Amino acid sequence: MSLFEPLIVAAIDIGTTYSTYAFSTRKEFESDPVKIYAKTNWVSSDNFVGEKTTTAVLFDEQKDFHKFGFEAEDFYTNMGVKEIEKWYFFSRFKMNLFKRKKYQENMQLQDIRGKKMPAIDVFSAAIAYLKNHLIKKVRDELPDIRMSDFLWVITVPAIWEDGARQFMRKAAIKAHFWEDSGKGDGSMRFNHEAFAQEAEIQETLSRQIMLALEPEAAALYCRCLQLQLIRSGDGGASIAPFSPGQHFLLVDLGGGTSDMIAYEMLESGDLRELTEPNGGDGGGVIVDEAFWSLLRKHYGDGVIDEFKTNKSSDYLEMQRQFELKKRNISKSSNEVTRMKLRSSLAKIYKEKRGLKLKDNMIISEHGVSFNKDKLELSHDVSLGLFEEPKKKLLIFLEKRYLLDVDRYSLDAIVMVGGFSESEVIKEEVKAAFENKNIKVIVPKEASLAVVKGAVLYGHNHMAIRERVLPYTYGISLRVKFDEAIHPIEKKIWCDNRQIYIAEDVFQSFIQAGTRVITSETCVEHTHTAFYFGTNKATIEVYRSKEPNPKFVTDEGCSKVGKLELEIPNLKELGSKLIDIKMYFGNTELTVEAKELDSDNRIKSAFNFLI
Repeated sequence: MSLFEPLIVAAIDIGTTYSTYAFSTRKEFESDPVKIYAKTNWVSSDNFVGEKTTTAVLFDEQKDFHKFGFEAEDFYTNMGVKEIEKWYFFSRFKMNLFKRKKYQENMQLQDIRGKKMPAIDVFSAAIAYLKNHLIKKVRDELPDIRMSDFLWVITVPAIWEDGARQFMRKAAIKAHFWEDSGKGDGSMRFNHEAFAQEAEIQETLSRQIMLALEPEAAALYCRCLQLQLIRSGDGGASIAPFSPGQHFLLVDLGGGTSDMIAYEMLESGDLRELTEPNGGDGGGVIVDEAFWSLLRKHYGDGVIDEFKTNKSSDYLEMQRQFELKKRNISKSSNEVTRMKLRSSLAKIYKEKRGLKLKDNMIISEHGVSFNKDKLELSHDVSLGLFEEPKKKLLIFLEKRYLLDVDRYSLDAIVMVGGFSESEVIKEEVKAAFENKNIKVIVPKEASLAVVKGAVLYGHNHMAIRERVLPYTYGISLRVKFDEAIHPIEKKIWCDNRQIYIAEDVFQSFIQAGTRVITSETCVEHTHTAFYFGTNKATIEVYRSKEPNPKFVTDEGCSKVGKLELEIPNLKELGSKLIDIKMYFGNTELTVEAKELDSDNRIKSAFNFLI
């Protein structure tokens, strides 16, 4: 949470397939909240201009950052075969933070050819590039702006785990330590020495970083957009009905995930969550995967694997082609999807199968054919590529709708994110809800709603007034054994206390489904810290979807991290009662601790990277 009034709020949106940034000054926000600059003219070497650039990072053989986005793809695809083996190219890596069992700061990512680098280096370099690009843009107009004048907002999916959120915060801090490599080509190297020594700078940077949940940010942008339209006389008819008391489901459809939360508009103009975040891996990349699965089916796994590994530049070129083509595939049209076929793919196919692609008549019978150097997909085949993400999305939406309609009367479904602009997806969702008296709305700039909304969130994070906790949080305790409530398998003898105790008891902090108030909801817990050779007390943190788990070993319970307390005088005292306050109302869990009956503050933190 920001503890200062920033002059500029800057948002960085690292998406699964595309990324960009946006910002506005405090003065602009106060006069016109939707006056937000977003970088929307990213240009590729083939003169394609996108609202965002691709999420791709290129490192040289020394693992120094070289290029990002379209520039990374263009540089990589123009390399020679021998040269390409030395470089590290990472694309669409954000999904690696989704549904992991454990999150560690030293976890690795594999590049397109299977070579590994630390994941935090890849993410921090991507953030550093966009950060530097943004700073340069700001200083063109405000040359005297200082780094201390910025609040940085990093977007994350609402359905991400606590560990993934903390990982992104650490990546944003590390982004500060990427500096010019001195090679004169815009590349950067990571200053490991400075990062290891400047802990104080890292703490300062952390106070200038805020995480914004993507559907929350988008909801704020849509709300402000409607208010602007109303003021201008448009009436806001094209945007969801943001009147006090009305309810809407915000659905963020990105490249990797579908992320949704239901909201109520309050009299104050703020938003109140009606439901906890919901969603899954139902984004646009599933369509891409279906495309490559189709080619695997006809060409064979060996052909596509070799094409991706040994002709990765051509593979990326075809992937970019399809990314552009899929946006215009429509259920109501009957057009054939045509793509230029890379000659290297045909060559690999001939070497492995002894056939030319045009001689494979089986493919034509299944709606895939060749016309000179073009790959052609029939309309039915093209629509079939959307079948899996369409089903996943509609299942999520129907489930969410059926749950919400019992508790709340939904007035609209608002769809944002790049995948929401797909004609197929818009048509399918509108058809599914047309008889339920539910408006389905895709606002203008749907793909920029998250990054622009993140700027609004940075200026006023209290606009999301209430949230609903999706999990019960607690810690593992040992308590005096009670045969009336504790099973015998939990009974152990404790020499120190000369009693039988029950282990693995789930001591709840807060229950799933609890409505929490932004920056206010606090749970207090008194903990006895004992000295065991160190002045640091560590408490294991667990969570569960169940409201009242009894033991941390119950089905559905999982360890998510540690609560760490540094107690300088613990050795002298042997033990100490600590008053712990945990705050659950914001996008990240935070903790404060102090010695009981004194004002001695204790350095404390949740650590979800285990």
